Amino acid sequence: NSQTLYNLPYQTIVVSVGPLLLPNLSGFFARKAGGEASDFFSKSLRSVLFMMVPFVVLFMVAADETVQAVYQWNPAKYTDTNVLATGSLLTVYAINMLLQAVIFFINQTFYARQRSWISLFTGVINLILNPLFCLLYINVFGFGLQSLTLATCSYNLVIIVLSSRMMKRFIPEIKVRGLASFSVRALVAAILSFSVLFFLKALLPASDDKIIQLLQYAVLGLGGLGSYFLAAMALKMPESASVIRMFNQFFNKFRRRKA
Repeated sequence: NSQTLYNLPYQTIVVSVGPLLLPNLSGFFARKAGGEASDFFSKSLRSVLFMMVPFVVLFMVAADETVQAVYQWNPAKYTDTNVLATGSLLTVYAINMLLQAVIFFINQTFYARQRSWISLFTGVINLILNPLFCLLYINVFGFGLQSLTLATCSYNLVIIVLSSRMMKRFIPEIKVRGLASFSVRALVAAILSFSVLFFLKALLPASDDKIIQLLQYAVLGLGGLGSYFLAAMALKMPESASVIRMFNQFFNKFRRRKA
């Protein structure tokens, strides 16, 4: 259940970029335009991470509320214990959304540069590390069910480090630009969103009524996302302007079709 929940924003935001990323990078490499490839890769990565961060914060702060809103329609079948168990996994899986997004983007450069064997190699490493980290967290640290999510994040971190080094070795023309500055400002915006969500969560009373639960979750979602975008705009993050421009283009097309 927690994997399904974190896959919703991941599939919507990250995987939808794949059809655009791969052919563009392939075209840049074919023209030996390393600078353009770096700019496109960096901008696309920052934009996707920018849109992923508020969902990471939402799932970390309101994991139980997310599970409750989606799955607990009958408390007798999906109990509060189930909600807490799934929510505890979703809290860690939320971080994995960012890790998985970075891996996806790096793999696209390998495919575009016709170095797909590197993705195959890291996939094999993934298969080896997964059970090893599970055994470590279960038998050594005794983390129980959380071992599954911690193992996923751990081996993805290793894959990111390994893939990054492979990219520098075999695709040196790709230079990731502006990620440090972006990370600092995104972190500030995320902290503000986290604070707003934490305050709203403490303010909203618990309820057994499903309609009220859904309304409260909508308040949490809008409060978290809204505060994040407002903070990003205040910090003058160019990614916020790009997202607003994208939504404006979508609504303009919708209005024209309706007219």
